[in-house]
Amino acid sequence: MEVYISANAFWALLISAVEVYKRECFGILLGYRDSANIFIVEHAISYQTANRRHTSVERNGRASKRMHKFLANLPHLSLIGDFHSHTGWGDLRGVGAPSSEDVVSVASRNVRFL
Repeated sequence: MEVYISANAFWALLISAVEVYKRECFGILLGYRDSANIFIVEHAISYQTANRRHTSVERNGRASKRMHKFLANLPHLSLIGDFHSHTGWGDLRGVGAPSSEDVVSVASRNVRFL
């Protein structure tokens, strides 16, 4: 599987993580899958109501349902995934490895880390 991220989506991901640093960010990825089974990420939208902690983040269930209902009415874009950060602070500085929960989550969707 290949994924391409637009410049706008990349900057949104970056700003989302910087804004709430030393806590984790969370958001959704909007885009589409092309005919060659390549994902194109057009937009990254941060959840403003996420419950952020230093080592985890949870989406707000009610807000998420509202967003999914709204997004279902956009025919040209689809919800193709989500994102969250891993903050590097204290003894975790410079750790860039996915957590065991991350590995299980993406493996169930046939995604691999490169």
